[in-house]
Amino acid sequence: MTEIGQVFLARRQEMELSLSALSKMIGGSPNESFIAKIERGDVTPSLSTAERLAKGLNLPRDIVINAAGHATDDQVISAASKLIDLVGSPHPVLRSVILRSAEVKRGAIGRRQIMLHPAAEAFVINFEDTLNEPYCGEAVVITNRVPANKQPVAVEIDGLISAWTYNAEAEPWIENAYERRATGFTVLGVIIQVTRMTKFD
Repeated sequence: MTEIGQVFLARRQEMELSLSALSKMIGGSPNESFIAKIERGDVTPSLSTAERLAKGLNLPRDIVINAAGHATDDQVISAASKLIDLVGSPHPVLRSVILRSAEVKRGAIGRRQIMLHPAAEAFVINFEDTLNEPYCGEAVVITNRVPANKQPVAVEIDGLISAWTYNAEAEPWIENAYERRATGFTVLGVIIQVTRMTKFD
């Protein structure tokens, strides 16, 4: 991942934007797939792409252009350093987060130490019931991220938290292996990781 890619990723996460939402904000070019490639460092943004991303992410245009490589080597290094100071880095750090019960009224039942982006707000929950398939296991849920289409999400329904797949349409809805819902639910966050538990006798 390049430094400019790190900066774009960190800023997008800070603004709680999905790749699709950012692409739409800047007129659809670059598309979400190309933005992801820039964030990973697979490609370097052109001058016009860097300008559009700077505008969409509310970053200083001239510094972004320089950091994207459209300058001398010294200017690129200086600009990248300034942007990282401004935005931060998406590199994960060890964080202590709440372990929640599936019963909302029980609230926190402990804590877990996990590697997490510094700007992320999260909790951990155990999805044990088969109704949560295919997301059974200990799940990390990011609460300050907007869910994208077909992402797994933690949802509260009638005082219980369960795992569903989110469908981002004009009227969002959720589904699991057994049913589909368009109302009567609250999305608590995006599931970014599930660790399945294996029991040994």
